[in-house]
Amino acid sequence: MPSMARVGSAAPGAVDSASKLQQLTNLDDINRLLHETIAKERAIEAELDKQLGKRSELERNILLLNATTSEMLELARADAEQLFKSVQSTAQLADRIGSRVRCLDQQQSNVTETLDLINLILDRTHCVRGVQQAMAAQDYDTAAQHIATFLHLEQRLSPTVQGMDAGQVEEQRQLLLSAKAQLESVVAQRLDEAIAAHDHAGVLRFVKLYKPLAAPDKGVRRYIDYMRLVLGGKARELYQSLDTVLDSKPPPAAANKPGTAAATTFIDVLSALLREVAMAVEQDEQAITSTFGAAAFLDVVVGVQAECDSQGLRMLQRFVEARRVAQHVNEAQSRKRAASPAPTAATPQATTKHIEVLIQELVLLVQRSEEYSAFMAARMKDAVTAEVEQQNAAAAAAATPRGVARAGSLQRHRSSGLGYAETPRAAAGRDTSAALDPAVTALQQHLGRCEARLRSGSFAVGVRELLGHYMTLEELYLEDTTDMAIRIDEIVSGSLTSSMVDDVFFILKKCGSRALATHSIHCACAVLGQLNDLMANKFKAAVVAELAGGPGKLLAAAPALPGTADTPG
Repeated sequence: MPSMARVGSAAPGAVDSASKLQQLTNLDDINRLLHETIAKERAIEAELDKQLGKRSELERNILLLNATTSEMLELARADAEQLFKSVQSTAQLADRIGSRVRCLDQQQSNVTETLDLINLILDRTHCVRGVQQAMAAQDYDTAAQHIATFLHLEQRLSPTVQGMDAGQVEEQRQLLLSAKAQLESVVAQRLDEAIAAHDHAGVLRFVKLYKPLAAPDKGVRRYIDYMRLVLGGKARELYQSLDTVLDSKPPPAAANKPGTAAATTFIDVLSALLREVAMAVEQDEQAITSTFGAAAFLDVVVGVQAECDSQGLRMLQRFVEARRVAQHVNEAQSRKRAASPAPTAATPQATTKHIEVLIQELVLLVQRSEEYSAFMAARMKDAVTAEVEQQNAAAAAAATPRGVARAGSLQRHRSSGLGYAETPRAAAGRDTSAALDPAVTALQQHLGRCEARLRSGSFAVGVRELLGHYMTLEELYLEDTTDMAIRIDEIVSGSLTSSMVDDVFFILKKCGSRALATHSIHCACAVLGQLNDLMANKFKAAVVAELAGGPGKLLAAAPALPGTADTPG
């Protein structure tokens, strides 16, 4: 078969096909293979026709590829110019629309600011009329509020607005300044009258008027002067009553008893003075804080404390003089330096009792003073804490979306040439978090300075001197009473210990309790150290001395054991 030989020579795969054809012997297989071959041939012809159909498109693409680059760029440039013209017309239209919208917004802002300006001018006019009517009716509170409102509106006027109608603005300003000066004169006169009449409600009323009159510092100073005047008068009355009791010269035996009037006069008088000062600060705390702020209340406390320092120190000096505290302290120090033993039991009992009464007075005086200082410090801290919490609440309210929207409206108003200027309070509200921390820090620093002045005043120094005298006398009392308890030691029937043990521990407990009652950690540590030293040395030595012959006495007093006695002969 020549055809099969050509197929086999055409390709290696054809040789396999030819070998398979030679192996076919069945007619049906030959027919089936023939039909498959015809079908495959038709598919190949169809694919060739399809590829030939793309010839024109391929030729056209080849021609396009053969075109020059300049022609392609010209086509792209034409398309780009057409697109630019279309976009430019759209942009010009959008710009015209935007300019009209901006113009409308500007006009709306101008109308709003004009309305605000009209309202501001009307409010200023209303304030002028209100001040004149209130002054005519002697309604000074209302007049002060109108003046405060006018001063606030004055800050809102921008220089541009003032230049538009300078004559009317200046006329209103002069009228209000004249009314303000007249009201300040009337308030000062009425305040002097209230102070002279000791009318506390009237004094507080006229002092509070200095805040709307833009003179809060002057009002606080006048209030402090009034409080010092009142407290000074009460202190002089207490001091005169003290002199009266001391000049009565009670018998020496009665003077040594803690329950007598002479023994408790200083405690009662100083307690009354400190109570008057504390009540004076507390009764007007709310009014001063709400009107002038926490910083002004701190100034009031410091100012009142200055009068307390003067009068309280005077009473402490009178106590030291009347009770001869310095003399007793010098004697105690002399005995300590000489290391002399305690006096005998013949005369020192009255002296020891007198020292004990003096110590109790010293402890009570120091205790009352420390309680007063702690109370005043607590009131100042509470006032500062309350104001800081109010500022934090205001900052949180300003941070709400409504506050942000309000800030955006103010920004639009500030961008225009007309309208009112932004007030300092509104400017601070734009960045509350940045302005709050410095304000709180300044208030805390002012609190620290006031507390330092409270603790370093002349009265506090006098109390610390009394505390030193107490520690010296307490040491003397502890030594004398312990020596006495050791000397008078005796066996108490029915008791497991001698009287020395009970007496010494009773003395230690009493001295320790008094030291703790002073509210001074340094004093308590010093006295407890003395107690420990006495226990470890003097008391221990006394107990060891008492027990030195104890074992021999116990053996001698023990009964004989059975079987050890001599048997009779």
